[in-house]
Amino acid sequence: EEFSALLGDAVRISMRSDVPFGAFLSGGLDSSSVVTLMTRQTQLPVETFTIGFDDAEFDERGLARQVSAKAGTRHHEATVVPDDLDVALERVAFHYDEPFGDSSALPTGHVARLAASHVKMVLTGDGGDELLSGYSAYQVEKLASSYQRVPAVLRHLAEAGLGAAAGVLRGRPRYAANRYRRLLATTAATFEERLLAKAAWLERDRRQALLAGHAVVPVEEVLADLMKDCRFRDPFYRLMY
Repeated sequence: EEFSALLGDAVRISMRSDVPFGAFLSGGLDSSSVVTLMTRQTQLPVETFTIGFDDAEFDERGLARQVSAKAGTRHHEATVVPDDLDVALERVAFHYDEPFGDSSALPTGHVARLAASHVKMVLTGDGGDELLSGYSAYQVEKLASSYQRVPAVLRHLAEAGLGAAAGVLRGRPRYAANRYRRLLATTAATFEERLLAKAAWLERDRRQALLAGHAVVPVEEVLADLMKDCRFRDPFYRLMY
């Protein structure tokens, strides 16, 4: 009840605006919650914006439409196509004006462009996964405590089997096999190693090869400094910290 009240109040305060406003709507829990709370604060239809893909596996427009219909928003959609990539990369790099290592910047750039043709300010669902441990990395921490009790020989067999499967498969099955192999390897590692794998998207040997000859602060030192004041012992809560 307290969380619901705080979230509702945060949305209410964020809707104080002298310009037309709306919301990004993916159809997920976070943006859907924000949009639903927005509709309770105004008599006017809330403008919502969604970006879709022709590939059904990545397309969330159906969920967004359901939320829009339920909440009574004025909904807008656009589709990202591969031909947009070069232009989108240049535009997003220009607006971020700093290194940003998440491919979500591209669809976010598209949906922002769509919204800008209708409104001047939007609310989003960003931050929900951080606040409510929504990322798969948090599931990995729960899985790790159980998986590390499995005999090492069985863990090695499982990883080797997935690696062999990835070598002969193609397309999405190969992607899945590689993903689960990495998941098992990460789950068997220490918390510090898992945290490093999450924070740095490039393997250690490839990072070292790329940065050879450059004076840089090792990421291990950055993370150690970041975690030095963390009072939690449980890996799940250490990751939340």
